Amino acid sequence: MNKLVSVITRTKNRAIFLPRVFETLVKQSYRPLEWIIVNDNGEAIDNLLEELKLQYDEQLDGIEIFLINKKVSTTMEAATNAGLEHAHGFYIKILDDDDTLESTCIEKQVHYMEKEKLPGERGVICYTQNIFEKIENDQIDLIDSSPLALTLENITIADVAIGNQFTIHSFLYETDILKEIGTYNETFTVLGDWEFNLRFIIKFDIGVIPEFLANYHIRTEGIYSNTIVSQKSTHYRYEAVIRNHFMRNEKQYPHIGAMTSNAPSITRLQQKLNTILQTINSKDALIKDKEQQIQTRDILIKAQEEQIKRLSDELTLIYTSKSWRYTGIIRQLRQKLFNKKTNT
Repeated sequence: MNKLVSVITRTKNRAIFLPRVFETLVKQSYRPLEWIIVNDNGEAIDNLLEELKLQYDEQLDGIEIFLINKKVSTTMEAATNAGLEHAHGFYIKILDDDDTLESTCIEKQVHYMEKEKLPGERGVICYTQNIFEKIENDQIDLIDSSPLALTLENITIADVAIGNQFTIHSFLYETDILKEIGTYNETFTVLGDWEFNLRFIIKFDIGVIPEFLANYHIRTEGIYSNTIVSQKSTHYRYEAVIRNHFMRNEKQYPHIGAMTSNAPSITRLQQKLNTILQTINSKDALIKDKEQQIQTRDILIKAQEEQIKRLSDELTLIYTSKSWRYTGIIRQLRQKLFNKKTNT
């Protein structure tokens, strides 16, 4: 029998996304699922959920849905922890209300954990696809899509120390690890998942499925814009707070403090290296372009030379044939004059 997976969705005043996330969940090929929706003191969504249950009634077999209505709104991570308190699954999956999953995402991640994981791995991630969209007149319109640049073949402590390497909904992990590393830090308004991932990777390994099974939906403007856009300065501030926290608690988190403190310098060096490589590649491209131009010119010159040679050969042939013709005529005239003189 398959093990239960608890999926936790945080939402607040974003009912426009609920039909889509509802659909992405019921289309999952894996069962059983426990879906815990945490309404973080937002507008009531009870009626909407009941309507969606009726709409997808035939697809809900093996899925239990629970709604938690928080009366006081604090932070996203507090909403996550509220969901975790009610989770009974062997595995945990956080799926925000505006993101989606490919239909085989949970199935493939559970299969990895049950059949392919290494002894130290207690969680697994998949690759994420960026979906750029905009909302106009309560309509979600797709603009573009592209793979998220972070596509590591493996996850190391050093990688996570540099920065968050995967989206929260691309991660599936064993519920029992919460007993050892704790839940999410409720004091963070952003980047709480990165701080959690740091504590996770210090204790346990994370597997990787190199397939794009999670979709991160991005909006750059309006009231529904992502926090990475609308709260960019807040992200920078909390990044410093998290790095300083691990540095100050070096005894509790051996080596991670130094890694997190050095990470910005490493990132800057990497950016400089990337700039240098881009410059080199650009110059290489220019050189190749020039070489191609020279090669094309040489081919053209050779073709022109061959054409000139053909014309020269034709002229020589014409001249030669005409010369023989004129020589014959002169010989005939000379013979006639000789005969005339003889007769006289």
